Amino acid sequence: MTILDYQAIEADVNKIATIPFLGREGTIDTVTLINQETKSSDNVGFSVSGNIITVSFIDIWEYLEIDSSISMVLKSAGKSLYRDIIIFDGRLDTQEDYSENEESDTGYVFG
Repeated sequence: MTILDYQAIEADVNKIATIPFLGREGTIDTVTLINQETKSSDNVGFSVSGNIITVSFIDIWEYLEIDSSISMVLKSAGKSLYRDIIIFDGRLDTQEDYSENEESDTGYVFG
């Protein structure tokens, strides 16, 4: 899972983010982002440098919110090389986002 800075991407005129990855061998030819809430899927612009991929969110940013969850799929000749889930920081930032899960009052689970 990758947690990206929503505010930084929103402030960036190009709407890009860098994501480290380790996947199967191959040349990435497609990056697909799938919005988990709407199930919409878009191939997006990207560049690769070593094990870092820079992904452009510019074409889909207007459909995303801080609570969005995104699946990212990197493909080579139609075969998946890497998959990741992307969420944005700030979505789990208060104790109200958690519910107590044990009697000792020390454990919380997102829910």
